[in-house]
Amino acid sequence: MSDLGDRLRKIVDEEPRDPNKAETFFSQASQEFDKGNYVKAAELSQVAYNYDPQVKYQRKKLSALFKAHEKGKASIDDVVEEFKNSIHLYPDNGHVHDELASLLSEKGEKRAAVNASRKAVEIEPGNSTFHHNLAFYLDKVYHEAEAIAEYEEAIRLEPDKFWSHYNLAMVFFSSKKYSRAIPSFRRAIEIKPDHANAHYFLGESLEKNGEDGERELRKAVQSDPDDGVNHWRLGLILERKKDPHGAIEEIRKAAKLVTDKKASYHYHLVNLFEGLGEMDEAIREGEIAEDLEPGKYYDLVKMLKYNKAEIIIKEADKYLEAGMYSRAIIAYEEILRSDPLNPDANLMKGACLYMIKQYDEAIRVLRSAEAPVDNLNYGLINLVLAYAYYRKNLFDEAYEFYQKYDRVEYIHRSNNARLKSWGITSNGKNFKNASMFPMMERISNLFSNE
Repeated sequence: MSDLGDRLRKIVDEEPRDPNKAETFFSQASQEFDKGNYVKAAELSQVAYNYDPQVKYQRKKLSALFKAHEKGKASIDDVVEEFKNSIHLYPDNGHVHDELASLLSEKGEKRAAVNASRKAVEIEPGNSTFHHNLAFYLDKVYHEAEAIAEYEEAIRLEPDKFWSHYNLAMVFFSSKKYSRAIPSFRRAIEIKPDHANAHYFLGESLEKNGEDGERELRKAVQSDPDDGVNHWRLGLILERKKDPHGAIEEIRKAAKLVTDKKASYHYHLVNLFEGLGEMDEAIREGEIAEDLEPGKYYDLVKMLKYNKAEIIIKEADKYLEAGMYSRAIIAYEEILRSDPLNPDANLMKGACLYMIKQYDEAIRVLRSAEAPVDNLNYGLINLVLAYAYYRKNLFDEAYEFYQKYDRVEYIHRSNNARLKSWGITSNGKNFKNASMFPMMERISNLFSNE
C-alpha cells in the first residue's frame, strides 16, 4: 500500500467517533481544499468520516484526491484505490463514477473506464458531459458505432458543445468517413471559429474527399501561427498539390518553430529542393539535418554532393566536346567549392588546365587530388601529371608519374575476370572501350592527339 493509503487507513483505525468533531474537521478540510491543499483536505475529510461516517465527508476526500492527482500531488494508483474502496457509497452519484472513469482511462484500464462511465450515464441520462465522456472511452476500445451514438446523444442534449462535435468528427475522420466528418467539423468551427485543429482536420477531410482544403489549412495557420505543426501540415498539402515552393516556405517556418523532429523537417526540405534541381539548397538542408542528428544523414549529404557533381560534370562534357576548356573549368570549380577533394572534379579541372597549357596550375590541382590507389582515377591523375611534367621538360617527374599510372593499369589488366565483366580491353595506353567508365572516356578523348 502507498504512503498516502497508509496514512488514510491509520486515520480510520485510530480515531474514535464523534459527530461534532467530524463537522469541525470537515470545515477544516473545506478550507484546505479552497486553498489548494488537496492532500491535507483529503486527510482531514478522512478524519471527519471516521468521527461520523457521512457520505459527504468521503465525497470531499475523493474530490480532494482527484484534484491532488491533477496537480501532481497524488499518484494515479493511490487515487484509483481510494475511489474503488469508496465507490459503493455512491450508487446514485454520477459524478463520482465519471471521475473514476477518467482515472481508469488515464491508468490504461480502458474497459473498466467504459463500465464506470456507463454507470454515470445510467445514473444521469440527461447529462451531456457523461454521454460525451462515455463516447470518448468507447472510441478508445474501438466501439465506433456506440461512440457515435453517444456523441450524437451528447449533442442532442447540448447542441453547442464544441468537443462533442469535434470528437464526433474525429471518429468519422479516423474511420475514413470524410463526407460525414466534414459537417461535424464545420459545426465545431461555428462554435469555435479560431480552433486551429478543427480547421486543419476539416481541410484534410476536404482534400481526402476530393475537394479543396487549402483554405481551411491556411486558416489553421492563421489561428495559431506559432504552431510549427500547422505550417508543416500546410506544407505537406501544398506538396501534394504540386506547389513545391509553397511547401518549402511552410516547412521552413515549421522547422524554425518546432523543438523536436527538426532534423526530419530539414530532411523533407532536401527532397523538395532536390526535386527542383536546386542541389546547393538540398545539400545545405542535408547538412543542417546532419548537424542536428550527427551520423544519421552523413551518407545522404555525401550522396547529394555526388549527385550534384554528376549533374555538373555532365554539363561540363558539353564544354569539353566544344573545346571550351575554360568554361568547363568553371563548372568543375563549382563542384570543388562544396567538395574540395572530389577526385573526378580535380582530375578534369587539371586535365582542362593542361589543355589550355597552364601546366603549373594543372600540376598543383592534380597533386592535391585524392583517390584510393586501386581507384581508376588514381591512375588517370598520374597519367595527366605525367603529360604535364613532360610538357615542362621535367622528364624524371614525367617518368615517375607514368610509372604510377602504369602500375595501377597493370593491377586492372591483371584481373582478367573483372576486366571481362566490365567489357574493357586496354593496352594500358588507350581507352577505346571505356564507355562504362566516364572519366576514362573523357581523358581518352582529351588526350587522343597527345
